[in-house]
Amino acid sequence: MSTKISKIPKFGDNGKHVAVLQQILTNLGFGSTVQEIDGGFGPKTKNAILAFQKSNGIAATGTIDSTTQHALNLELDEDLYSYNLSFLEGINRDKQMTPLEGQEYLNGMIALCTNLEQVSQAKTEAHKEAPVNAECATTCSTFLEYAFRNAGLDSKSILFNDHTKYYPTHNVEIMLYRLGFKYYLKKEYKTQKGAVGVMARGKFYETFDHTFHIYVILEEENELYDKKMDNGKYGVVYTEDDVKVATRGFWLPDGILPAPRNPVAVPAAITATQEHEEDILGNTEELPVKFKTLENIPSYEWRESNLISFTSGMRIDADGSPRAYHRDSSLALDYLGNAGHSGKWWALATDNKQESGNPLIQKNTDPAPGYYISMTSLQDRTKNYSDPNRYVNSETIPYIVLPGGFSDDFSLGDIALVINKDNNKQCFAIFADHGPKGKLGEGSVYLAKQLGINGSAKSGGKDSNVQYILIKNSGNGTVLTNEEIQQIGAEKLHMDGMNKIADYRFPTNNKKEIALRLAETIGQRKALERLFNFKNAQGSHANFWAIVDFNKPSSEERLFIFNLIDESFKKYLVAHGKNSGDKYAKTFSNVNGSNCSSLGVYKTGETYIGKHGKSLRIDGLESSNSNVRERAIVIHSADYVVPNFENTGRAGRSEGCFAVHPSVSNEVIENLKEGSYFLAWYQGD
Repeated sequence: MSTKISKIPKFGDNGKHVAVLQQILTNLGFGSTVQEIDGGFGPKTKNAILAFQKSNGIAATGTIDSTTQHALNLELDEDLYSYNLSFLEGINRDKQMTPLEGQEYLNGMIALCTNLEQVSQAKTEAHKEAPVNAECATTCSTFLEYAFRNAGLDSKSILFNDHTKYYPTHNVEIMLYRLGFKYYLKKEYKTQKGAVGVMARGKFYETFDHTFHIYVILEEENELYDKKMDNGKYGVVYTEDDVKVATRGFWLPDGILPAPRNPVAVPAAITATQEHEEDILGNTEELPVKFKTLENIPSYEWRESNLISFTSGMRIDADGSPRAYHRDSSLALDYLGNAGHSGKWWALATDNKQESGNPLIQKNTDPAPGYYISMTSLQDRTKNYSDPNRYVNSETIPYIVLPGGFSDDFSLGDIALVINKDNNKQCFAIFADHGPKGKLGEGSVYLAKQLGINGSAKSGGKDSNVQYILIKNSGNGTVLTNEEIQQIGAEKLHMDGMNKIADYRFPTNNKKEIALRLAETIGQRKALERLFNFKNAQGSHANFWAIVDFNKPSSEERLFIFNLIDESFKKYLVAHGKNSGDKYAKTFSNVNGSNCSSLGVYKTGETYIGKHGKSLRIDGLESSNSNVRERAIVIHSADYVVPNFENTGRAGRSEGCFAVHPSVSNEVIENLKEGSYFLAWYQGD
């Protein structure tokens, strides 16, 4: 049976026709190559086509030629979807706004951004109208409609009411063009799919759900207007048959300019983190600007100070160590597969000095006889190609790895400061090796150990919270000793400036990172990180996550619920089991009848009406709390959860349940029910 498709997908296409192709390839067993059905025809989709063609004896082109189309049972139906070509072809300048109207529109968008009730109403309306896979553009269009309505520009408002039926992102962009906007195009790095930016001076607003890539924006969050951002950084050309429209990056009508370096912030509510950020920004003479984003990790540049910084995890690179690779991987620091394979040894020295050669094996006079010679990109050119000492030894030298072409001003041999933000250990390192394209966050075995990170290339590393501060033009392209690296780093990077950068809170749109920053203000960051990183919780899309800190007395609020939607948190009193302790819980048990609280990660389940009224069942996900269902441990309300119950100086105690006061129980249960995760922890845990 054939599958209809609106047009033949081509490399670089985005749309439903590509998603249909990706689904077919996935159904045929090539899903591991496609990886994600996102409607974007990129390298992964091309590789899946190549694999399909090879498995079916078709000439491997990576394109959908007639033979491949037939083999995939694709039937072309150009009338399947309407692209509103008559609308696109009607582009003209007759509806261009005047500067006065542009200013009124700007005020209308600010009014929308600062009215969360209206924002919610616009989103709800947009989602009712949205076709499949088009919530983003429909939301964008609806926001524009509301902004013009707020400005009293009804003739402009109705333009965004009828052109959002299919391929609406394109239509919204065209309509903005007609109004005289040269608009900002945000690119998603996974698919390179464009999403139009809705312009507003002031508060950065990001929708939370499927429409996460639509922005109400003039300047990116906490970034300042910069002429270099204009005309080019986000440029792209859309083509629909013979109709071409180019985006050019400047996102306001002619005559309406932002106040240079004076961003207006209009937040709905100031959070603890926002207050902290404003203090830092106010005390810093030079503010960073966005440099680039790789694999969803943004990097920032302090141009006057010649610094670039990003925060990520750390993968471990053993390259350059004489013991990095061996024919028997059990003897080596790393698996041989990470050095390449027959015919393509990218990390090993070979007999013809090419990847296609045979790997050289160290001799008896070399540091590790029988091991392969592992190379790094930075090399001591005074030594022979076959000398293992030519390369930067991962076990003795702190070095970092960056993808090729990351920065023209930070080259092999330059110096960086690397900081483990969890323990504040830091070490200067040399840029010594090139890594996979698009990936940030990798260092040598020695560097990892200096930072208190597991230095095993096979099983070590760190998932997050490692900051890299790159000092541009700080080296001379030569291999250095550890002592030289530390000396040059200290000379190049003055500690007062370094501390400002190390403490600077980079702007982020990542909801979990925002929650972690909030958690840090109340001493709960490590606990929340543990919860986010818990294996069973990593794929969760829950909006509410909670921490119960049993290190605090029951007379204090110690249940913390983090709201990822509103980027906020609330805290509540919560009881512990009567046999866990008096004012403090110090004894914990998973045994039925113990009347103790249990530690560990929990997942919430269903609600029910019991003797305490509305209650919430929970499941323990670790050996320390696996019996909570059997023990009937739940979240329920109780009048005794007050700071000074019966003048005892503490809250009343439960039989092990997480009891909260009736005045907040419904709020707590409604927020956490049906799939939220929470962690109960104690310092001895």
